[in-house]
Amino acid sequence: MKTRVLLAISLSFVVLSGGERLASAQPPASEPGPSNEDQAARLLFQSAREAFAAGEYERALSGFQQAYDLSRRPALLYNIGTTLDRLRRDDEALAIFEQFLREDPQTPNRAEIESRVAQLRAGIQTRQAREEAARLEAERVDAERQAAEEERRLAEEHRRLAEEAASGGTPPVLVISVGGVAVATGAMALGFGLRTRALNDSYENYVRDTLEENGGVLGTPPEVQEARSRYNRAKSRQTLTNTMLGISGAALIGAVTLVFFTDWDGDSADAAPADTARITPSLGVSAQGVEMGMTYDF
Repeated sequence: MKTRVLLAISLSFVVLSGGERLASAQPPASEPGPSNEDQAARLLFQSAREAFAAGEYERALSGFQQAYDLSRRPALLYNIGTTLDRLRRDDEALAIFEQFLREDPQTPNRAEIESRVAQLRAGIQTRQAREEAARLEAERVDAERQAAEEERRLAEEHRRLAEEAASGGTPPVLVISVGGVAVATGAMALGFGLRTRALNDSYENYVRDTLEENGGVLGTPPEVQEARSRYNRAKSRQTLTNTMLGISGAALIGAVTLVFFTDWDGDSADAAPADTARITPSLGVSAQGVEMGMTYDF
């Protein structure tokens, strides 16, 4: 019995030339004989181990995974997690290492694996925080760019209006256009405002629920990060909404101002020359229904 135990221990771990220790897929000596699945898993394991030693991690990962699917030996999960770690696929490596600790809680190198799990988890949280900050910064830059473009467009529009006013009257179509811009921008601001309200409610509900669940404290770092992320999204949307409201207000003021400088009847001293065509719409009601028409004056 002592000889069998020593033999099983000697087969439980293999040290590769690269310094990475991988669990062995060999069956214990006490088993009567390997099944077809065990034989196939052993061949796959040997091939994957050689690929790992040669630095061919993708091929090694495929072999270890197939060997585990055939044998379901928890030790192979350590091999899979280690290979994923070498490939810098941190999210997958973390999940596999955690699965290994659940399936083999008495593994001798548990402290080593738990330390690596903590490092992977911290790295993933840091990466997610950077990605969220980059996304929020991109949204802020895009909002500022849109606001700057709209401000330049309005400035150009005001300059053209000033030139037309100096040369004799403002065309009615210009007033309608500026008014349309004000209405469209106001509608956009309303949409952004509703979205801001929804994001703010989401943030407040999350914080309230988290505080209730954790006895008055916000909780673990992931919960704090989630609360900060929701707050930043609501804050960014609020900034964009205020920008749209400012643009809408400016356009509306411009449209109202133009109303007082527009020659709606065409009989002022600055009216168009006599040889310019003028279109007058007409609306009437008859026994046949409502009639609309246009009168062209040359």
